[in-house]
Amino acid sequence: MDNLSGRITNSAKRVTLPTSPISASSKGVEAGGAAAAGGFEFQEKLGALFCLQLLAQRPVDHSLGLGAAVPAWIRFESEAPVDDILVATSLDGFIAVQAKTSVDLSPNPKGGLAKTIQQFVRHWLECRDGDGADLWNRPLDPARDRLVLAVGPLAPTSIRQDLPAALRSLSQPTPTALTQGEARALEVFKLCVEASWAATTSEAMPAELLRELAALIRVIRFDPDGTDSQVLDTMAAVVAPSQIARPLINTLAVISKRWMTQRGGATTAAIVSST
Repeated sequence: MDNLSGRITNSAKRVTLPTSPISASSKGVEAGGAAAAGGFEFQEKLGALFCLQLLAQRPVDHSLGLGAAVPAWIRFESEAPVDDILVATSLDGFIAVQAKTSVDLSPNPKGGLAKTIQQFVRHWLECRDGDGADLWNRPLDPARDRLVLAVGPLAPTSIRQDLPAALRSLSQPTPTALTQGEARALEVFKLCVEASWAATTSEAMPAELLRELAALIRVIRFDPDGTDSQVLDTMAAVVAPSQIARPLINTLAVISKRWMTQRGGATTAAIVSST
C-alpha cells in the first residue's frame, strides 16, 4: 500500500472511459479554458472528492438529494454544456457540475450566475432532444440527475443560502413562503432562465421549465481548505492507510488537473484495479 498514490497516478495514463461519441469540436474553448475561468485549484480538489467517493464506493454528498447513488465514472472538461465535471452514478444518473469559486446574485448576462444558468438551460435542451447516444444526452430525471453549481466559501450568502432555498420552494407543488433575500434570488433565477432560453432557442419557453430546472439544480458550497478538508481526509481513510491518506488526496487533485487538461477521466474499475 505504500506506493498506492504512485500506482493511481500511473493508472491515469491508461484509463479508458465508456464510449461517448461527443465531438470535441462542439466546444468553442480550448481544453482547460472553462476550468481556468472557474478556478483550477478549486475544480481539482472538487474532482478529488468525487474520485475518493468513486474509489470508496460511497454515496455522493447528501445535499445533492440522490440517496444511495455512488459515482461510477468521472470526466473533466466534457463536451456537455455543463462541462467542468461530469459524474455518472450507479443509479444510471448523471451529475453535471459547473465549478465557480464565487458568483454574484445578478441577472447580468456577462456575470457568472447568468452564464452558468445558460449552460443549465442548454444542457436541459440537449438532453430533452437527445437520444442517449452520448450517454448523458437523454431527458433529465430529477430522481437521478443533477445540474450543480459548486461555489467556494467566499461566495455571498445570497448564492449559498438564498438561491438554494428559493429553488427548493419553486420545485415543490405548493411553494413555501420566502424571505426577502430568497424572493430576490428567485426573481434573479427566473430572469436568467428567461434570458438564457431566448438566447438559445426561438421556441416558446415551456410553462413548467422553471419548476423542472429547480428540481434538477443544486447549489453546493465546497471549502476544501476549511470545513471540507476533514471530509476529504475521512473519505481518503476509507481507501488508504492514514499515513498516505493526505498524499492520496493530493495525488487525486494532480490527476484531476491532468484530466482537466486532457478532457479525461476514470472508471471505478480502472482506479480500483491500480490500488
